[in-house]
Amino acid sequence: MANVLRAGGLRQGDRCVVMLPRVPQWQIAMVGCLRAGVIPIPCIEMLTPKDVRFRVAHSGARGEIVKAYIVLKPGRAASAALAAELQEHVKRVTAPYKYPREVEFVAELPKNASGKLLRRVLRDAEYARAGAASQS
Repeated sequence: MANVLRAGGLRQGDRCVVMLPRVPQWQIAMVGCLRAGVIPIPCIEMLTPKDVRFRVAHSGARGEIVKAYIVLKPGRAASAALAAELQEHVKRVTAPYKYPREVEFVAELPKNASGKLLRRVLRDAEYARAGAASQS
């Protein structure tokens, strides 16, 4: 479980909401969080939506969404309509829950010397942007 959390991008000190009924998997998830250095926020199914919102809001946990970074071909203009069209396309060809909730058009994507995409650079920039927004 700890490896799954790390692979999902959680780092030591991050907070993770664990929402399961009182089943053995709940204890496994809690121990996995502790082994990964992640702070578990225990929630059970009996909590009301209001209670869950309160716990999440006051826990310091942050959520993540799927975001698409799009490099347009020359001559194409970025627009909200194009972003919506791309989102609808992804909903049709994959599972609806996998579509990007946010679309950002960029001039180029960060790559290493061999041409591999540097996701870390995009993720760190997004964390920095989210941190700056929460400070203001």
